[in-house]
Amino acid sequence: DPDHLVRPTDPLPIVVDEAEIRELFPTDDRLENYRALNKAVREIGLNIPPLVNAYMALSPEMRVFGTAINEDFGHVEETGILIAIDEIIPDKRVRHIETFDPDKAQSDLLWTNISRRVRLVKS
Repeated sequence: DPDHLVRPTDPLPIVVDEAEIRELFPTDDRLENYRALNKAVREIGLNIPPLVNAYMALSPEMRVFGTAINEDFGHVEETGILIAIDEIIPDKRVRHIETFDPDKAQSDLLWTNISRRVRLVKS
């Protein structure tokens, strides 16, 4: 995050070789860079994490606020990410935001809570 809006209190150090990054991503084409990243991580036996994949499909830009170890949750790595709503790709905005019906969501939540109380579903 170039503006330092949020930072982890104890960040994981990230060492980046700028020359390697420019070589891996020689273009500003988002799709081409995604393919290059996917190929590079697969070559070392890894995959792009599913949530990162999903976030990358939502918007051409995202802010990353650093990564830290969450010691209270199994020592997992946690990364802060922000996607501005106005930057979300239009068809994704329609699918995930504009179709949201708060009345239905409230109804679904109420039904779920009632179902749990009468043991129709597991808590």
